[in-house]
Amino acid sequence: FPLGKCDFVALPDFASGAMENWGLITFREQTLLMDPDNTSLMTKQYVAIVVAHELTHQWFGNLVTMRWWTDLWLNEGFASWMEYLAIDHLFPEWDLWTQFAVDEQQLAMKIDSLEHTHPVEVEVNHPDEIRSIFDAISYQKGASMIHMLHDYLGADAFRDGLRHYLKKHSYKNTHTIDLWQALEDVTKKPVKEFMGTWTSQAGFPIVNVSQHADHLVIEQSKFVSNPESPARLDDTLWPIPLHTEGLSSQTVIKKKTNVPLIDGAIPAKINNGQTGFYRVNYSHEIQQKQLLMLDNGRFSSIDRMGLLADSFETTKSGYQSINEYLDLLAHYDNEDQLPAWEIITGSLGTIRSILSSSDTATDLRDAMKPWIKNFIAPQLQKLGTEAIKNENHLDTLLRPIIIGLAASSDEPSVLDFIASSYEKRLAEGETSIDPNLRGTIYATTARLGGMEELDQMLKMYKETKSSDEKLSLTAGMTSFEQPEIHERIFELIKSDTVRTQDNSYWIAYSFMNRYSRASTWQWVKDNWQWLKDTMGTDMSFARMPIYVARQFADQEKIDDYVEFFSDKMEPSIERTYKQGLEIAQTSCAWRTRDHTEALKWFKK
Repeated sequence: FPLGKCDFVALPDFASGAMENWGLITFREQTLLMDPDNTSLMTKQYVAIVVAHELTHQWFGNLVTMRWWTDLWLNEGFASWMEYLAIDHLFPEWDLWTQFAVDEQQLAMKIDSLEHTHPVEVEVNHPDEIRSIFDAISYQKGASMIHMLHDYLGADAFRDGLRHYLKKHSYKNTHTIDLWQALEDVTKKPVKEFMGTWTSQAGFPIVNVSQHADHLVIEQSKFVSNPESPARLDDTLWPIPLHTEGLSSQTVIKKKTNVPLIDGAIPAKINNGQTGFYRVNYSHEIQQKQLLMLDNGRFSSIDRMGLLADSFETTKSGYQSINEYLDLLAHYDNEDQLPAWEIITGSLGTIRSILSSSDTATDLRDAMKPWIKNFIAPQLQKLGTEAIKNENHLDTLLRPIIIGLAASSDEPSVLDFIASSYEKRLAEGETSIDPNLRGTIYATTARLGGMEELDQMLKMYKETKSSDEKLSLTAGMTSFEQPEIHERIFELIKSDTVRTQDNSYWIAYSFMNRYSRASTWQWVKDNWQWLKDTMGTDMSFARMPIYVARQFADQEKIDDYVEFFSDKMEPSIERTYKQGLEIAQTSCAWRTRDHTEALKWFKK
């Protein structure tokens, strides 16, 4: 590090999460300040990762700077990958690389599966476009590309190549090609050929795998989430690292490839370790083998997560039916690791939200509750509601997920625990309850409560010094059912009680509440000019169309969305508007296709 020192400063109101100014890094309070005794483990982990991310920028961004915004990913992709490398080295017990596969890679794939995604190396023609590329492609997909390259080159060769790159280009500006050249100079591997395709082309492939007597048939096409999108006809190809044992070749580049087996045994899974940036769809024969191996505990934690994530996303996108996903999910009844449970809880929440016949319908929700209670019972019994001394780090992160699922399915013992915990919080203060569980405690109390509980939570919100606590209370206060409370929330957003930096949380959470979804959309339409005046230069404003659209799953709302934004278009939101439209169209098609089948499956 070439400077004499590096200062960290926490700011009370800050549009970005943090900013890597050379030698003086600025942070939102919630990304730097934490109380060791009263901060959730997830937030502690987040603070560590943000600090590592901004320190990485002292080299990638400050010592060596991108030549133009097209190569923004050289800053953000590297920092988003290096943060995991550094913190995994400092805290190996956190098992961060499995979390990387869920939190970074899966998020990137969701955005990159849209027709209106953009390449990692993205053309920028107007200054207002810049905000819109600070997104999951530049950050999470960029990091995933680095992760795949690191696996391809090996740790030592990759490190030596980076050293060469940084020394050669110190105090200068670079293009992506300069990084590929530096790595190629040191490793003597065809980095430009391998990686150029991945960073210059938008999207990623779906790999269809079927078995034959002495070979696998592997066929790739572009994965596009919206079944109606013309992008599904795109004939783009990628060099795909297969990452599996027993095959004569480990990389395929053709649309359809026969890959001979070495030992005759059909691999049950490709992309082992989830380092490849693609989805896989397996033939029925291979799927049956996978179910047997799942029951016998034959897959690693990260591979169980990968199987489930690929199956769910291919289901949402119409490549397979909801029954195939749910039949696979049923074999995870003894799952005890965090990565797969993050996919499980996300998929169940999405099914409940999108596949219900309407926002106010309870048919599917009621059918899911007994199944969820039964499904989570082994983990609820194992983990309980109280932290266990010296327990595994990932178990501490898993407990809130299990408690949250139990609460959403109205498990009586958990509802009793939440009620008593909330009363304890009122009587004894914020340090009296487990910080890892308070988000679920507040949200469940709100879901079952009314104006009295809102007033109590608002008082806590105003009094607490903890930004972690404020976020948990925000999620709680936006979870009520009553319309009169929703109106109070909208008043709060425009008041001095809520910092401008936090407006997007209140709005996004309000859209996630099915009872306040319609009124939130109306409020956004009525207050668009105020939002633009207040948040227009904030990156969260560029994401507003996605906050709106990701909860829509019927044509009437889609038409309203299109009509409203028709005269609001500008460079900062044009891409996210189009992405939001695709997300809503995909959800609408999915609900039409699978609502009845999902209801039948859970009732059965």
